Amino acid sequence: MITNFMGLIINVSILFGVGSIYILIPFDQKRTSLVKKIISGLLTGFLLIIIMNASFVVSEGIVLDTRSVLLSVTAAFLGPIPAGIATLMASILRLSQGGAGAYTGVLVIVSTTLVGLIFRKYRVNKLEHKKLSTYVEIYLFGVVVHVVMLLLFLTLPSGLAIPVLRVITLPVMVFYPAVTIPVVGILMYQRKNALNATAVEYLSEHDYLTGFYNRLYLEKVFWRYEVSHNVGIIMGDANGLKTINDSYGHLVGDELLILIADILKRSTPEDAVTVRWGGDEFVILIENTSLLDLNNICLNIKKECMKESIMGVSPSISLGYSITESFDLDRVFSEAEDLMYRNKLSEGASTRSSIVSSLENTLYERKYETEFHSSNMADLAEQIGKKLGLMQDELDNLALTAKLHDLGKIGVSETILLKPGKLSTEEFKEVKKHSLIGYKILESIEELKHISAYVLHHHEKWDGSGYPYGLSGEEIPLLSRIITLVDSFEAMTSGRVYQVGKSIEQAKQELKDCSGNHFDPVLVELLLDIL
Repeated sequence: MITNFMGLIINVSILFGVGSIYILIPFDQKRTSLVKKIISGLLTGFLLIIIMNASFVVSEGIVLDTRSVLLSVTAAFLGPIPAGIATLMASILRLSQGGAGAYTGVLVIVSTTLVGLIFRKYRVNKLEHKKLSTYVEIYLFGVVVHVVMLLLFLTLPSGLAIPVLRVITLPVMVFYPAVTIPVVGILMYQRKNALNATAVEYLSEHDYLTGFYNRLYLEKVFWRYEVSHNVGIIMGDANGLKTINDSYGHLVGDELLILIADILKRSTPEDAVTVRWGGDEFVILIENTSLLDLNNICLNIKKECMKESIMGVSPSISLGYSITESFDLDRVFSEAEDLMYRNKLSEGASTRSSIVSSLENTLYERKYETEFHSSNMADLAEQIGKKLGLMQDELDNLALTAKLHDLGKIGVSETILLKPGKLSTEEFKEVKKHSLIGYKILESIEELKHISAYVLHHHEKWDGSGYPYGLSGEEIPLLSRIITLVDSFEAMTSGRVYQVGKSIEQAKQELKDCSGNHFDPVLVELLLDIL
């Protein structure tokens, strides 16, 4: 026979030990298998049976146990499946015990579970560990559970309800809500540890930006696919990422990767495993597929890319694919990679060209530059180049440099570039960065690398007082010297937000005044002849 004292000790010990069950069933229910949920429910049910058989006497003929605390907390923290199983086991036991209060006992068991599930739905995720308001809320949760329990005691047979309530109301309302606090505190601590462990595991296997698996995960599970037939591999490489990063910054580059990741998610089967293999590379593994299926997936990815846009440019990804016919997955991986790189040679240039066109349009739209200004510059530069006897390829480079010389302004604050008054020292430092930004953009584009140095040095001056490197005389590339001259002349005559344009005669005089210090004197004479 269990004594009153031992019954109380057993009840309290089991309540505080319930946290061990939490280890079996992490707080993230989506990541917990059904088997674990069932096992947790069965374990909780067995604890309830022990508690209900270790009840303690509060008055002659009236016994209590802590099943209401255990059931409500189980429902709130372990979820409906474990709580449902435990509730069923406790209800069967209570009915088997019989007595006048059997049905009331079952109602109490079911109601405390329901209150716990309601608390789980609306409040559990908002509880913060070690916060006073949290523990007040847990206490009130215990109060609500046991107020409901006491109200259900009114369903006892006539003549029993009031005498029972007189005896149990005070100990129930004092002891039970109070003991709920440390029990929930233990579970919250376990939950915090479980969530931290889950987060660490997730981050070790996933890419933080796209949510895809990472390379480490694929290398860990690669062997599973090596023993399978008909495993398809698609390899993808995002085109133009470096150009986007250099032109618009890494935040926009990240947006591009997230957009491509979204396209891959909606274009591939649900059971496909997609991995961010490197900075701009992705690997997709698909089991039980065919070459035709892989080809259709790639076509679908391309079609989805055409529907999207970022900074006026459609995302582009070069793709390659292959499939296993034996167990040689390494060979298939290599074949898919080779095809991807072959496709990248033809597709990458088109993407970079689209990005440059987008950058030019942005310059015109934001009024950092006008197409008329660039066209006039190109015309004057070409005339000077012809007088110097430049070859056609150099004349073409001059025209292209005139068109793209201020490309780097895309990376300078619009407020500074369009400021009507004089720039401060700090603001001018920002403006001076545009030639280096333009250089970096063009360096990232294979077809335009050859003019990057001309853009870099188009603000150098003949006397060495220019930027970014203070080159002087013939240290400055010839094409840069020509662009400097025609750009300055265009600025003089067309005006800027900070000054009114000069007449042709006034501009000519300024060219003469600056000849030999700002401008190459030979080029000044040639331009004056043209004008």
